[in-house]
Amino acid sequence: MNATSKENRRTELSIFLRRHRARLSPSDVGLVASGRRRTPGLRREEVAALANVGLSWYTWLEQGRPINVSSQVLDAISRALRLDDAERIHLRLLAGVPDRSPNTQQRSTVRDDLLQHIVDGFREPAYIVNRHWCVDVANIPARDLLDIRAGTNCLVRFFTEDGRAQRYCDPEATARSLVGRYRLQVARYVDDPVFAETARRLCRESEAFAALWDERSVCAEPPELLAFRHEEFGRIDFRTVSFPLGSDPSRALVLQIPESGYRSTGSDTPVRIERVAG
Repeated sequence: MNATSKENRRTELSIFLRRHRARLSPSDVGLVASGRRRTPGLRREEVAALANVGLSWYTWLEQGRPINVSSQVLDAISRALRLDDAERIHLRLLAGVPDRSPNTQQRSTVRDDLLQHIVDGFREPAYIVNRHWCVDVANIPARDLLDIRAGTNCLVRFFTEDGRAQRYCDPEATARSLVGRYRLQVARYVDDPVFAETARRLCRESEAFAALWDERSVCAEPPELLAFRHEEFGRIDFRTVSFPLGSDPSRALVLQIPESGYRSTGSDTPVRIERVAG
C-alpha cells in the first residue's frame, strides 16, 4: 500500500470513529451524563473507558495517527460504539487489520465465454459482476426482466440513468443499501483508484449519491428481497443470492430468484414471467 492510500485510509478511519461516537448518547451505553456538552454524542474519554483502552491511545487512533492496533482492541471499540457486523468489518479494513477473506489479488483463470456459459445455464436472472460492480456477463432473463446488461455499472446506472431508480419499488432503501455496500467494497480494495474515481464522479452527477456518501454508513448484505417494477409484468419480488467465484473472489455470480407465486416460462427469447395460481 502506498503512502497516499494509507493516509486516505487513516482519514476515513478518523471520520468514521467521530461520526459513530457522535451518534451515541451516554444513556445509550448505560452512562450518566455529567456536565455541559458542547457537542452531541459520547466524549473520547467515555469511549476509551468503555473499550478499556488508554485515552491518549484512542485519541491518536481517532486523529488518524499511524499507530498499530490489534484485532482485540478493535473488537472492544466496536462494542463500545455499538457497531453492527458491517460496521465492524469496515472498522477493521480502515484500521488495516487483515480479515480472513480470500486473497483479493488473485486473478481469474476463467475465460469470459465460459462465464457466459455459466449464466446461460440458469432460467432465472443471472449475471456476474466484478469488484467495481461492472457487469461482465448477463443472461437473457437478467436483460429482459431487470434490464441488467454486460458492460454497464450497477451503481452508476442507478444514480445517473433517468428513471432507473424508479424501477425499484423502494428506491430510497435501495439507494442506501447500494452506497453502504459500495463503501465497504472501497475499504476492501483501498489501493484501487477506480473506486475513488467512481465516487467522485457520482458525487458530481448525483445529489442523492453525494448525500448518502457523506453519511459514511456501511452495510454488508443486500436487502433480503428486491422489489422491481417491470413495465409488462408489474411488481416482481426477487430474492438475491450471490456467490464469489472460486477462481476469482473479486467476481461474484448473482442470481435473482423470483419469489413464490411467479415462475419463468419457456426457454426461448423473450423470457416471460407468469403468476402461479393458488
